[in-house]
Amino acid sequence: MVATFNGMNGIGGSVMFQASGDKGTTTRIKAAVTGLNGLDASNMFAWHIHASAVSNNDCATAGGHFNKLGIDEAAVVCTEDDATFLTNCATGNLAGKFGMMSNAGSKTGIDHTFGLNDIRGLSVVIHKNDAAKTRLACANIMDDPDAVPFGNGNGMASPTPSVYYNGYGPLMSPSPSPTPSPLNNKAALPIPSNKAKASPMPSNNMKASPKASPIASPNVKASPNVKGSPKPSPKMN
Repeated sequence: MVATFNGMNGIGGSVMFQASGDKGTTTRIKAAVTGLNGLDASNMFAWHIHASAVSNNDCATAGGHFNKLGIDEAAVVCTEDDATFLTNCATGNLAGKFGMMSNAGSKTGIDHTFGLNDIRGLSVVIHKNDAAKTRLACANIMDDPDAVPFGNGNGMASPTPSVYYNGYGPLMSPSPSPTPSPLNNKAALPIPSNKAKASPMPSNNMKASPKASPIASPNVKASPNVKGSPKPSPKMN
């Protein structure tokens, strides 16, 4: 999520918020704000998350500090000690937790007291370091369309951003079922059909096969025809 400043009093840049960890209550913060030089002689600027969205570029509409646990800010001192954030700091007191912003406008920190769903639709306000804590610039916290995957704690970028709901861990997609190994799953043999194919009926138009002639034995020679002896002529007396 991101709060992007639109040039009010010459201030630009943004404050980015990214989910960190696995409980939905830890947020990584990175400020990269421009245009602060010359706006305060002390070179120090307070920056806070405020409880309401800004309307019509009027920073007064942002309301007071985002104070999730109702900390009495007048009774305690907020310091940069992470162990005291829950007891001594209003949730949105980023200047108390991570230090005042200088002219450079660069700040980073990790806050374990709120998640992204807690701050969606709220605002970030930058204050002048005067008695009135004049509001110099403000911007609403919105979903970042250019968000990139963030670290998942093992040095690698997460392939997809995690989605968190208050008090719950990230929503996990079910793991796909493993593909069966071809070695362990033999293909089933086809089941033969119970229906036997009928033999073709002989055609009525088929000619009868000629009778085979007797085959003579190759070892038997046909006897030659013996001509009859001529009848003797009658003797003449």
